[in-house]
Amino acid sequence: MPITKGCNVRVVVDGIDLSSQSSGAQLAAAMGVAEYFIMTDCAAQKEPTRPAVTLAHNGYFTGEGATAFEEALKARLASATDVRVAFIILPSIFYLLRQTWADQMSLDAPVEEMLTVEGNWAEAGQVARGRVILGGSVATGTVSAVLDLGAARIGTPGTLFFAASGYTDGRDVTILVEGSANGTSGWSTVRSQLLADVGDAEFAVASLVRYLRATITFAGGGSINAYTGII
Repeated sequence: MPITKGCNVRVVVDGIDLSSQSSGAQLAAAMGVAEYFIMTDCAAQKEPTRPAVTLAHNGYFTGEGATAFEEALKARLASATDVRVAFIILPSIFYLLRQTWADQMSLDAPVEEMLTVEGNWAEAGQVARGRVILGGSVATGTVSAVLDLGAARIGTPGTLFFAASGYTDGRDVTILVEGSANGTSGWSTVRSQLLADVGDAEFAVASLVRYLRATITFAGGGSINAYTGII
């Protein structure tokens, strides 16, 4: 099995792909422990609680603007609005931190080196692990490889995650996810998700089929960063 390098990781915050401005990210999960005592046992009793997941995120100061690393982090410090952060390992899996926020930020300015930004996405209220259907820099009309979810997922519920980042001039992006029972024919729409130039979304699927694929379309030429996956 080939080893995956860190350069295959992407960090997307509320649809803003900050990967090209980032120098590293570390996802950490720690299981909490509840300790209690009962009279018939002199030893402490312990039970696991929900995991606490945080994402340390480091990068560079690249100027002003809503899609710049420093401004995106600063705008979400102790945000009262839930922040959604995706930690994506291309081409296979991703972790989605829901209901998180930035709980710290620091700027380091050594005279002869790059001005860096260090932040931390706080313990998420909900964390999910999913599989990537499509991800990376794509042109309009790009169709993903077919994803085989396996027989165990047939008929089970799931959640689709969508994110697009690249244009900031108001052009919409559509990500179409289709499903098939055999992976070669009979494709039908699972979800056609419309995203404003930079944004993200989730969509609940009541009953999954075994095979999925995604197609992205947008106006104009060039490429954008787009991602979709299934939880």
